Amino acid sequence: MADLQFLNEDLTAFAELSGDQNPLHVDSSYSKRSLFGRPVVHGVLVAIKLIHAISAGRLLKIDTIEVRFLRPIYLNRSYRFEESKSADSHRVSVYSGEILQLQVSLTFAEVDSTSSGEFTTTEIVLLRVLGLSSTFLPAGQLRALLRISEHTGMKDPGTPALLSRFAISFSELQIDEPLDLKSETDERFNTRTITGRGAGMQSLEVESLIRDEDYLFDFKSLQESNSNRWKLDGQTFAITGASSPFGKTLSAIVGLNGGNLVLHTRSLDSDLTSMLHEFRKSGRSVHIVEGNLEDSSTSEKILKLLNQTSGCALILNAFVRGPALGFLEQTESEFSDTLTRSIAATLNPLRAGLTELSEKSKIVFISSTYVSNGHARLSPYVAAKAAIEGVFRSLKFESPRPMLMNLRLPPLKTAGDVSLRTDSRWESKLSPVDAAHAVIRQITEAQSGGNRFVDETIDR
Repeated sequence: MADLQFLNEDLTAFAELSGDQNPLHVDSSYSKRSLFGRPVVHGVLVAIKLIHAISAGRLLKIDTIEVRFLRPIYLNRSYRFEESKSADSHRVSVYSGEILQLQVSLTFAEVDSTSSGEFTTTEIVLLRVLGLSSTFLPAGQLRALLRISEHTGMKDPGTPALLSRFAISFSELQIDEPLDLKSETDERFNTRTITGRGAGMQSLEVESLIRDEDYLFDFKSLQESNSNRWKLDGQTFAITGASSPFGKTLSAIVGLNGGNLVLHTRSLDSDLTSMLHEFRKSGRSVHIVEGNLEDSSTSEKILKLLNQTSGCALILNAFVRGPALGFLEQTESEFSDTLTRSIAATLNPLRAGLTELSEKSKIVFISSTYVSNGHARLSPYVAAKAAIEGVFRSLKFESPRPMLMNLRLPPLKTAGDVSLRTDSRWESKLSPVDAAHAVIRQITEAQSGGNRFVDETIDR
């Protein structure tokens, strides 16, 4: 059993050594906005450090390696690793406390006089910065591992990548043999799988999660491009979760098209404050309700204001984010707590709306995929949205009440998707502004006297 820790200089040196400059690892402001709230250590760096640790000064020659990344590794945190051996294999497991973070499984080939290869002077210097010798792995094998990090983090999937697994079977082929790779995306789980061979690898398989990222809200651009497509004068929209990026965009589209606003937010930020100032100057009625939707009194305040202004629609957009360390590190009790709170954040205003709003009003539920597409196995957010969809569908058989609309959005384009412009995934996503217009179109076109329940998936 031994300790493992990573510092910022480790990430800087590894980024230079490998070419993997993914901002999740090297840009503190970017990583702070991510699901994890801080920089994440390169997965391949962790694997290399573990191989170096078990080499104990010997030259090792890998036959096969498989690494499974179960949870992210962070800077300035102590981890422990344990090595177990059998007759023909090694396994190294990394823990944070008692929680398993990743596992490396290895088999080794016999080392011969041609196994080592040569490193460049720059490589040797950077290896020393990382606390690594230049004699624990053949140069070609180490470079193959570095290429996995660079290809995944910078090219495919690129910026949105989060490495979840890789497996390599090495061969005696020339290390300068070109890579021959093919990629496939599983939209169900938002994963990208790369398979192939080359660069001394007889076979290669790399799996990555494609992280969903927040996009940047730009009210000035929305003002300049607004065409007053919707005539919303005199109509009032209450929007929960208005401080989220999509909540801001939806609020902006309503306000720019003449609508009045009742906005719920946990706290006002500068973007929302400046936008609301512009709306008030132009004569819009704007009300802010700050508070926690898990408290039923917050929902009551929203509905009181909406009724006072002849409300048109209550749009349920709020959700509860998991801890800053990300859903991947949630314990079972934390997952359950986040799930419960997320459901309450929607059901409390829904319950109040069903009681207080007239039949002429609409209650609109913005459903799941635009924030966490594909992470149904991991995210309490998706689980909560699925549960609420079930509640909505059960209400379609109730007596007269406000119209209910369940609107399911596709994944939205983010800044991280820029590298995917030539990929089919770029075309399958909707811009946040187009998605907001699609929501408004659905609301305005739905006839209050017609179908009392609308269940629609919005696409391109």
